Amino acid sequence: IAGTTHLDLPKAATAFERSIAFARTVSESPPLSTDFGMLVDRDFRLGTALWLYADRLNEYGQFAQAIPLLRESLAIFQA
Repeated sequence: IAGTTHLDLPKAATAFERSIAFARTVSESPPLSTDFGMLVDRDFRLGTALWLYADRLNEYGQFAQAIPLLRESLAIFQA
């Protein structure tokens, strides 16, 4: 999804929302072994998905919708 500035917001929103939903689902699954490298870091994946979606919303002036996503992402990365 990163680098997809050509996408309109509704298409991007759908993709980001699915990405966030998948990241949340994975967070509830049994952990992966370290053989999977950075994919093991579930918090990183969710925090990044939240931040990227918020960034896109900011580009389109949807600041009120972006703020909770940024706050959740920040909380994940500060934990």
